[in-house]
Amino acid sequence: MLNSEKTMFALNDVRDDHIESARSMLGYKTEKGRRHLGKKRIVTFALAAALILGLGATAYAIGVHSGFFHNAFGTGVPGHEAKSFDVIDPEGNVITVEHYPAEERVDMEEERAEELIGTYVSAVGQSVKLGDYTFTVRDVTVDENGNGAVTVDIDNPRGHGLTPEGGFIGDVVPEPWFGYSIQGSKGTLISSHDHAVAEGYSETHISFVYSITPAQPLASDEDIILRFGLYSRDNSQEESEITIPAVERVPAVGYTVDGLTVWISPVGMKLCFNDAYNDGKYEEYLVQELVISFSNGSRYVVKSSDMVNYMSAVLDSEDRGVLQITFNRLVDVDNIQEISLQVIHNSANGETEAAYTIS
Repeated sequence: MLNSEKTMFALNDVRDDHIESARSMLGYKTEKGRRHLGKKRIVTFALAAALILGLGATAYAIGVHSGFFHNAFGTGVPGHEAKSFDVIDPEGNVITVEHYPAEERVDMEEERAEELIGTYVSAVGQSVKLGDYTFTVRDVTVDENGNGAVTVDIDNPRGHGLTPEGGFIGDVVPEPWFGYSIQGSKGTLISSHDHAVAEGYSETHISFVYSITPAQPLASDEDIILRFGLYSRDNSQEESEITIPAVERVPAVGYTVDGLTVWISPVGMKLCFNDAYNDGKYEEYLVQELVISFSNGSRYVVKSSDMVNYMSAVLDSEDRGVLQITFNRLVDVDNIQEISLQVIHNSANGETEAAYTIS
């Protein structure tokens, strides 16, 4: 089982360089001293009225998806202060993360959450049994970018060996231990990060939110395969899977300006740096800050030097200029006042600081 406290990105068959590149684009690189920045580029473009999803005066049932909203995109998964911790890589090496920014989770008012994505939350209700473990997939939502979340219950009458935060009790790995991976039915690679749900925890029951963040374009008719496994030190393993049928996707609206296209939905965002290749040479974009401001004066700091408010992020394996981000809260797209993005652009011509503003 991946430790949600000690893992920044779950690998799940996504190549390491794509995970590391996404980490780099979000600023998780070894500091190389003070950067000398060249020309500063500022781009502003309008947030069109098309962002409004045309919700109208439809009445929505309250309470139908309250648990899903609270756990997948709210405070059912606790936030944390800035901290340092160790990450164990696939080769078993221990890597110390000296400063991991704080995460803050926020619950959206339930009626508004229903208006935004209630139609797009699908009950799965399928279970598989491996050994003493029972894995039950509860609910799922996915947007048109392929970003989303799925809730999973895990039960073991003999005990699952995990803390309420999803770490191993006493740092002792139980045997057998369990793991999971997610991919599309057409072979699409999907990165995921597991988030332990605090409520309802017991020694025999624990719930998780698994983020869905594609490393390749996820087709609109593509099912999602959630694979569970039990593994032992003698290399024996037992696996089974649950197929989540393709569901209607949460709408996302896109805007393009000066080499950048942004697609945003209530559950995630796709950043497409369209000029990421220049004469066959990859140009690197390091996201320094990403902030969404709303008409009521509130702000959602998705990424800054002090905050990391997203569930997972991955660089598209087919286009190294595409960064997918799955939010850790629901975004009221109808009331966005401004989206600001600050990046460092590394190219053959040196480094420049680019600031984009959607207002």
